[in-house]
Amino acid sequence: MVTFLSTINVATLLSLSFGLCYFYSHAYHEAYLGRFGLDTNAIPVAVQDAIVDGFLGLNENVLWLLVIFAIVIVAYVAAIWFGSRWLEKIASGYGITDRPGAPPAMLVEFGRSASFRASLLAAVAALAMTITSGAALVFVGSPADAAGSRAAAQLRGQVRSNKALCVRYGLKGKAVIIGRSIGSSAERQFILGNDDAVHAVKFDDMDRLYQTPVRCR
Repeated sequence: MVTFLSTINVATLLSLSFGLCYFYSHAYHEAYLGRFGLDTNAIPVAVQDAIVDGFLGLNENVLWLLVIFAIVIVAYVAAIWFGSRWLEKIASGYGITDRPGAPPAMLVEFGRSASFRASLLAAVAALAMTITSGAALVFVGSPADAAGSRAAAQLRGQVRSNKALCVRYGLKGKAVIIGRSIGSSAERQFILGNDDAVHAVKFDDMDRLYQTPVRCR
């Protein structure tokens, strides 16, 4: 029992929660930046920021999937339970009864062993956590990828629109880029311009940022 309880404690649950939040954030940014030909190394995200972003994304895009998943599991268990009871009634009506024989002596001895019971519970807990983790990756990774793709498509659609407003970035040499920011690193600002190109502008090369927005097209 101690072995079983040690697999499920507060630290484990917190680590799993933080891991899921970080995984969601990483999958989101990978899908979002990938639509612009960038990878996650171009615009790094701090671990604490990734956990916060992942938590917000999970609340927005994943909770409803988990609710549906829980409802499906409950419905499945209920169907199995009531179905088995119904089959028992039908079987008893035909004179079919369940008369189990005596269990094997080896199983009886195993049942009396406390260490065996603890090992069995620990193995079941580990298997359950493995299955749950695999399901969580599917239920978290897919919505994160879809959310990142939607955000990238929305930004690209806004920059291509003649009604949306964009920002003017003034560069040294009097060059001007009209577009919206994709994100930034410590050295560069990545801008999606209205020329359908991604501009990686160094902050040292940026001369001014116009405060008055203009139409993207």
